[in-house]
Amino acid sequence: MGLFSKLSKKDLHVLNSIESNAHISEGNTLSNQIEIPDWTISVSFGESTSSNFNRALVLAKSAFRYHVQNDDGIILHQAFFTSDPTDFLKYLTLYEIVKGWKTTFVMINGELMDKKIISGINRCYGDKCRFKDSEFCYGASWATANPFGCHRLQVSTTNHCWISYYERVGKRWILNTADLKRRIDSFSNVYRYCPDFNYEKIISALNSLPKVLSNTKYEKLKNDSFPKLY
Repeated sequence: MGLFSKLSKKDLHVLNSIESNAHISEGNTLSNQIEIPDWTISVSFGESTSSNFNRALVLAKSAFRYHVQNDDGIILHQAFFTSDPTDFLKYLTLYEIVKGWKTTFVMINGELMDKKIISGINRCYGDKCRFKDSEFCYGASWATANPFGCHRLQVSTTNHCWISYYERVGKRWILNTADLKRRIDSFSNVYRYCPDFNYEKIISALNSLPKVLSNTKYEKLKNDSFPKLY
């Protein structure tokens, strides 16, 4: 089922209109735009009979930028939030209210997002904002410790550990860089929209791993309780 399969032609028309005006605040002209941060996430939702509608509207209007559009009688409210922890947690509060409404959709930097992507980012980046740990991406715990700066790649101490990608060749251990990169890339599609995801940094960390290890060094690396390769 396609991303737009549940939207009517009218809804699609409004959505296209919102996308084309995504960076223009209501009442502003092109020469008087609000400066948009490098990363923004927006929640759009229509009118609702839900008892939580007024609460959702209050939260939307408290966003750093709020936009309302009436297109042929279809009213859509759009609230923009940044990656600032306090702001992102405010977005999560709004999203939890409106996520089940048929008219709700989410954009990151003006691009319409699939619910699976939003769910992953909400969970992971939301936890980072709550924990306020600058090293969170390198492992929320010992079990998710990793040298890449994204434990959601699932290449961590206890989950497809990068050490397991070393293959024995004679008396040496050779890193299978190609297989490890394929693993990284397979999970990057979901989390590349995260404000803290840095693919170049991840690949740099991959390239910095020792390509060849002696048996002694490999055994030491494997048996370390917390191997620090970065």
